This record gives sequence, C-alpha cells and structure tokens, in this order.
Amino acid sequence: MGKTSTPMRVLLTSAVLAESPELAPLIADLKAQGHEVTVDTRLAEFHFIAGPNCWYCVPEVAGLFDLALKQGRKIAGLEKKALPKKEKALKKPAKAKKPKKQILLPDELPA
Repeated sequence: MGKTSTPMRVLLTSAVLAESPELAPLIADLKAQGHEVTVDTRLAEFHFIAGPNCWYCVPEVAGLFDLALKQGRKIAGLEKKALPKKEKALKKPAKAKKPKKQILLPDELPA
C-alpha cells in the first residue's frame, strides 16, 4: 500500500484489539500507509469518550450525541451484568414425601 497524503492518528484503548487476528493486519496496513496507531489502555475505563476528533463528536453529527450516549450506557450496562455475582447458597433438595396411608373401607379390603 502507498503512503497517504493525510495521515490519521488512531487511538486504541485495548491492547487486545491491537493484537487480535482480525485487526492486526488492518492496523499493520494503516501503519504502512503512514498513519499513527497508539494503544493507551488508561482510557479503557471510560464508557464514552467525547471530543472534537472522537466518533459522533464532530459538529456535523452533533444531533447524534444522544444516540452515542445511549450506546455508551448500553455498554456500561453490559459490563455491569458481566461482573461476577455473589454466589447464592444452594438450596437443599426437598425431602421425599412419605406416601399417605390409604384408608380402605371394609368392602374394599383384599380377600
């Protein structure tokens, strides 16, 4: 691939992304074209990052800011659900009930 006339600065907040088999070749291509790719895991703790160069945060798409926040909330909710929960005590199995004694009337008695 050739060099680009306008290099981008790409920030990844997870080293796992940079090393994934699907993304590693794409990132290598970006670097070969002259783009700068940085991994900074300090920002991974945030669910939503806003700024002039961030996704959904340029003036042309300012009306989508609410939508972006909703997506960030969904991601935060998924992470909360994924946290390990306290283990509940296991319930003891119910004891088997004894069969009730049948009362037979005199005409029902076996001969």
